Amino acid sequence: MIDLVKALPQLLPLAVEWAELRAREIRETGSPLTPKEQQLASSVGVRRSELVRIKIVPAVPVPQNPKLRAAAEQSGLLGPSTHGLTLGYGIYLVEGFSN
Repeated sequence: MIDLVKALPQLLPLAVEWAELRAREIRETGSPLTPKEQQLASSVGVRRSELVRIKIVPAVPVPQNPKLRAAAEQSGLLGPSTHGLTLGYGIYLVEGFSN
């Protein structure tokens, strides 16, 4: 068990780097929203829905760094029951949960 409060100063830069890399991956390889999805996004307050990209994956990626992965799982942020994750304009969705 990680003491998340103590570990946060060390883990935060790693988490930001991981999130930025994953967001870039989604921007580069994800699919844009359909017109209907853009309309829905706009209706809930997304200002630049044309920038949103969705990447369908078998599972939401978890950090390779063991301490960061453990902290993400311990906090409930990431784990086997994670079916989607939004990182800026990038969205991971697990196959079968894209509706």
